[in-house]
Amino acid sequence: MSEMQWVAPKALVGLPGMPSTVRGVHSRAQQYEWERRIRTGRGGGYEYHVASLPAETRSALSTRQTPPTRAGEIGPGAVDGRRLAIRATMQHRRNAVTRQTTANDYLKLSDKKRLAADAKVAVLDALRRFQAESGLAGRRGIDAFVARYNDLQIDVEDWVREQEPALSRASVYRWKRRFETEGVAALGGKHQGQAGRSLIDSQPALREYVIAFLTEYPDTTASNVMRAVRARFANSDVQLPSRRRLEIWVTRWKQDNKNLFTSVTNPDAWKNKFMAAFGSYSEDVTRLNQRWELDSTPADVMLLDGRYSVVGAIDVYSRRPRLLVSRTSKASAVGQLLRRCLLEWGVPEEIKTDNGSDYASRYIRTVVSSLGIEQSFCQPFSGWEKPHIERFFRTFSHDLVELLPGYIGHNVAERSAIEARRSFADRLYQKDQAVEIRMTAQEFQAFADDWINNLYMQQRHAGMNDTPINRVVNWVEPVRAIDNERALDVLLAGAPDTETRTVTKKGLRIDGINYIAAELGSVIGQTVRVAYTESLGAVYVFTDDGFLCVAEAPEYTGIDRQEVAAHAKVIQRETLQQKRRELKATARRLKTKDAADEILAHARQQPNIAQLPPRTEQYSTDALRQAGRAADATTVTPVEARDDDTRAAVERLRGEMATPRKADVVPMNDDPKAEYRRWLSLDGRVRGGQRLSQEEKAFYEGYPKTSAYRSMKDFFERFGLAAKEG
Repeated sequence: MSEMQWVAPKALVGLPGMPSTVRGVHSRAQQYEWERRIRTGRGGGYEYHVASLPAETRSALSTRQTPPTRAGEIGPGAVDGRRLAIRATMQHRRNAVTRQTTANDYLKLSDKKRLAADAKVAVLDALRRFQAESGLAGRRGIDAFVARYNDLQIDVEDWVREQEPALSRASVYRWKRRFETEGVAALGGKHQGQAGRSLIDSQPALREYVIAFLTEYPDTTASNVMRAVRARFANSDVQLPSRRRLEIWVTRWKQDNKNLFTSVTNPDAWKNKFMAAFGSYSEDVTRLNQRWELDSTPADVMLLDGRYSVVGAIDVYSRRPRLLVSRTSKASAVGQLLRRCLLEWGVPEEIKTDNGSDYASRYIRTVVSSLGIEQSFCQPFSGWEKPHIERFFRTFSHDLVELLPGYIGHNVAERSAIEARRSFADRLYQKDQAVEIRMTAQEFQAFADDWINNLYMQQRHAGMNDTPINRVVNWVEPVRAIDNERALDVLLAGAPDTETRTVTKKGLRIDGINYIAAELGSVIGQTVRVAYTESLGAVYVFTDDGFLCVAEAPEYTGIDRQEVAAHAKVIQRETLQQKRRELKATARRLKTKDAADEILAHARQQPNIAQLPPRTEQYSTDALRQAGRAADATTVTPVEARDDDTRAAVERLRGEMATPRKADVVPMNDDPKAEYRRWLSLDGRVRGGQRLSQEEKAFYEGYPKTSAYRSMKDFFERFGLAAKEG
């Protein structure tokens, strides 16, 4: 090695890329771990290897080695210096390129071999630090390092020493050379599987066919692939691997191409696991109610009282959600959910939905546009464009099976709990599926509301580092609110699946449930339109004039049936009285009492035409003739009494028949509860052996035959009332 390869710090001062002081050069050398040695001769100190210096410094240094002997010429020393600098620079670049191109091989190493390579790299790093600190370069530096390492005087991490407890000079030389020329992967050995892969990879036709077969039959076994390969290449020159080698290749190919393979065989799983999600669908949302996402679960839920859908909405800013258990996922159900959210949360600026018929219907578009809401649609089959509601549904489904294990259908009991629960949660996201939950719709809705309010709203969300309830409570800006609830109901009444019903004296009967409201008393006998609300126990009622009322089912909402009935009677009576007054007023105004005179006067003005009976002919059939004979046979000819006693008896009987008989009338009280309490009192007396008067006996025996008795009996028993209560 020529002495020109080493240079003193003083010679480097001020060169391009170098500090302006000797001390600065030493600091730079220590910072970048330049190769150095103790300088011989006067003064001592260190000198540095030219190859360690920056390229611009080496270039400048080479021009200063020997001044040109003649204009346009450079001396031989300068030529050697330049050649040395170029050689060192190019070698450094080649080594860097090699390390970069072999980085992929390093990633393919097994964990064990990667650990071995990392340990060797750590040893080489320790060697460079030792040489920089000691000033010992080349063989002397390596020998000293190996000796100190084996004497435990070199500080390395424990896992490094576990991998390399002792060193030799030859090993360190070999590692250093292989790292510089082949990269870090060479320190761990070639990754396994090359021999097994080569037979398939080296034959493009075989490789292409195996991949195509796996794409078509992703769940097939290696044995089936082997059979297919043998059949396809039976009469060809293609060399076939053993079944075991093929199995290893297939397993590794699936692992190496997991992203691609999953996207082909299971697009939904690929979307959830591999689809790039570097962006954010909420980073532009900075306000409460700025954007809502709406969606429905693909699967229905089978409840104790029928098949239902689950429709959901979520405010992207706060992650505040709402669920609606509905008999249908049609547009009207979306309208019901919107109504609930609009009244509770306020009016959003935008809603985002998929482009399905329920959400893109004219009805929904009309509702949202009438409220000044912008509606945006996801691209077809791009549910990830509304990720917040989809993620919420998955959270709900997994919590559902955790919190309600006893309510999930029989599929859970027939398999292991973990597998079955996962299957249940997944089925909720499979179209045209139905999952069974042993609850009524009312119970399931109550569970969903309770889960949202007491669990989900209180949990911190990593995406916003806060809880939904805090986001809502801490929002101080005003929100747009619905002032007129009934106006909203009228707007939502145009759902395409509203139904018509006739109001009877019992109210409205829908899906086997009776709905009542006092306002229905004014439209008994008329046809009305009804629309479902978000509550199973209530429906909206509309007449041609618009919204009429909300009718309720007492068994679901707990309203007082008797109070509603009494109020309905009052409204009915007042309505009829008003209409009667209007009719009579109209009759007076139009003088309809004079109609008879008008008719006669009009008739007198018409030409006199006598109406003659039409010409007839006798018509008879055998049946008519037989019926005539039967009628004649039943005709009774009166017989005159022949003696005085008989005539007296007949006259007496005629007198009795002419005298009106007093009817056995059961006196009724205007208060149905008082009537029933009276009957209970009489019943107690009868059971106690007391006698009743004729009037009391008539009431006691006749009242149980009335509908009032049955209604009051059911009412008193249902609410546990006694004779003195109610």
